[in-house]
Amino acid sequence: MPAEHGGSGWTLVPDPDAVLIIERIVRELLETETGKTKTVSAIAAGLNADGIPSPRDHWAVKNGRKTGGKTGGVKGSHVVREVFKWAPAPVYKCNFHARGDECEAPAHVRGDWVDDYVTAEFLARVGSVQTMHIVEIPGYDPEPELRATVAEFAEHQEQQGRQKSKHSAAEWQKRADALDNRIATLEAAEKTEPQRIVTPTGRTFADEWATKDTAGKRAMLIEAGVRLDVRRGVRAGGASSTYAAWTSPCPVSWTPQRKPLTV
Repeated sequence: MPAEHGGSGWTLVPDPDAVLIIERIVRELLETETGKTKTVSAIAAGLNADGIPSPRDHWAVKNGRKTGGKTGGVKGSHVVREVFKWAPAPVYKCNFHARGDECEAPAHVRGDWVDDYVTAEFLARVGSVQTMHIVEIPGYDPEPELRATVAEFAEHQEQQGRQKSKHSAAEWQKRADALDNRIATLEAAEKTEPQRIVTPTGRTFADEWATKDTAGKRAMLIEAGVRLDVRRGVRAGGASSTYAAWTSPCPVSWTPQRKPLTV
């Protein structure tokens, strides 16, 4: 307990060096001045480029110890690093436990690696392809509704003269007139074929990609039918690794007005 509260223990105070780094991270995440926020991966890359120690190395320096140390590696061994870098990138993993499923070969991969790989592969395949604005206009055939309305009118006519009251007869006649008018309208209607209007946008997939946020890029990938399969592999020397297989039909047209699918 601090002395001012009747004790003689330690008092927590902010680390001024750490505060500066925290303020920088928050500022770059929010960036209210320029309006251009940075991703977590971009912030980490900037901190590494400026030689700012990661939290683990920060305290080693503060306490006069060497930076770096042991970290995970192949099962039964470890890897020794001279420094620990900022690497807050998300990890995509097989979260089968949360779904209540069983997975015989669970795998995980760093999110920034996947993002870079998918971006490079997608743009290499279709980046230079021009996007198209596609409008689908459904056709119309009055024949099915006309047949159904005629059948309803014929059935209604079978009830003619069975009404015992004037009000019932009037309602019968009102319905008969409505059906007759609908039949006349359908008979006059022309059949139209469906249309698909394709208009070049003057923009490429790379242009569209550059303007999209994360959700927009995901929608483009789903629209293109892109699928990335990740599985465990073994590198030379027996070290475990993660490999990705890219599959995509990559169509040459894109309909920006369609709503993105959700999975």
